[in-house]
Amino acid sequence: MTPNKPLNHCVQMNLPDDQLFEAARLAILENPENAPGEDVASSEEIDSFEMALIVGKKWGNGQTLRVRFLDGDPVVQEKVKKYAKEWSRYANIKFDFGNDQNAEIRISFRDPKGGYWSHVGTDNLGVSKHKATMNFQGFNRNTPEEEIARVVLHEFGHCIGISHEQASPTANIPWDKPAVYQYYMKKGWSAEMIDHNVLDKLEPQGVLFTSHDRLSIMQYPVPNELTIGDYEIGWNVTLSETDKRFIGQMYPLETEDVQDADIEESAIASVALGSDPHSPFTERAK
Repeated sequence: MTPNKPLNHCVQMNLPDDQLFEAARLAILENPENAPGEDVASSEEIDSFEMALIVGKKWGNGQTLRVRFLDGDPVVQEKVKKYAKEWSRYANIKFDFGNDQNAEIRISFRDPKGGYWSHVGTDNLGVSKHKATMNFQGFNRNTPEEEIARVVLHEFGHCIGISHEQASPTANIPWDKPAVYQYYMKKGWSAEMIDHNVLDKLEPQGVLFTSHDRLSIMQYPVPNELTIGDYEIGWNVTLSETDKRFIGQMYPLETEDVQDADIEESAIASVALGSDPHSPFTERAK
C-alpha cells in the first residue's frame, strides 16, 4: 500500500461544544444506560462540560432507526440499504428506510462538507432535522461495489454507536507522526482532524473493549509509509468476526448466547461510558 493512492477515509463527526449538553440530555432520554455511573456523577473533580463528554451514545436495545435519503440515485440508495442491513444480522437494532421527516438518520450524497462521514450513535439526535447526519460523497452507479460495501458498513457502524478502531487504547500502531501530518494535510485535513480521526487514542477509564482488531470494518487502512518500521493494515471491506461478536454484545439478540472472550477493561468516552455496569460486555473502542 502506498500513500500515493487516495485514502478515501471517513471523518467521524463531532457536535459543536455548545450542543454537547443537549446531546447528553437526549442520549440519556433515549437510553438511560448512557448516564454516567454514580461514582463519576458524584465526583467533585469533574466539571459539567466534562460530564457531558462522557455520557454514552448507545441506542436502546431493539431500536428501529428511521433512515431518510435527502438526495441520490434510487439505484445507489438500494445498495446502501442492502449493506446497512448487514449489521442487523448480528445485532438487535434495525433500520426502517422511508421518508419520515423525523428520521434519526438522514443520508446525503452531496452534502456541502463533502467526503464520507457520520455522526456517532445518539449524537444524531442533536443534528437539525433538515441536515444530513451521514454523507456518501460521489457515490454513483459506477462506484465499485466493494467501495460501497466498505463505506456503508463503516458509516452505519458509527451511526449505531461505534468509534474508529485505531482509537482503541490497545491500538499500538507505530505511527510516523510527521509523515501522517504531512500526508493528511496535503489532502486538506487540519491538525485537529488528523488527531481526532487518526492519531488520538481513547483513555481507559472503567468500561469494556476488545483487544485491537486489525480486521475491523472500523479500522482505517495504515500504509507502511506512514509508520515506523514494517507495519501496515490493508483495506477492510467486510465485518470482522470481532465486529460481529461485539455488536451482538452491544445490542444482544434475544436468542443469542453471546460470549465475552477477548474483552478488556477500559472506558470509551465517545461511545461507552454510562452503560449498564452489570452488563458482561458494554462497549469497545472501534
